[in-house]
Amino acid sequence: MTISVELAVKLQKLTETQQTIVWALAEGKTNQRASELAECTPEWVSMLKTRPEHRDFQAILDELTMVTGLAVASERARLAKQVIEQLTDKETGKLKSRRDALDWLEYTGRLTAGPEGTQKIKLEFDEPKTMEELVGS
Repeated sequence: MTISVELAVKLQKLTETQQTIVWALAEGKTNQRASELAECTPEWVSMLKTRPEHRDFQAILDELTMVTGLAVASERARLAKQVIEQLTDKETGKLKSRRDALDWLEYTGRLTAGPEGTQKIKLEFDEPKTMEELVGS
């Protein structure tokens, strides 16, 4: 995962403990787990996330969480595209198994969208599609 120079500079302004906490939280770890990794109390983690005097920490956490989430979604989409490529007949460009491709796309969509987006994802095709039509080029 690559972060911007601006974000890297912001991260360097945090203490080592705060850096450990912000990375753990951005990766989706709980306050409890972040506190264990940073060797501090869960209350300290909670304070960093909520108190107005720690707005800089909160802004960095928001930005890093977004970057981390985008990287994860991008990786999942890349893996789904590889699977679809494997399910595509090289000569005709048509899918060998529409059902497998749909299952993988739906699964990737759920992972990328998160629990809130699960109901929005519905993939159905009346006729076979080429890989390019499914994933775009």
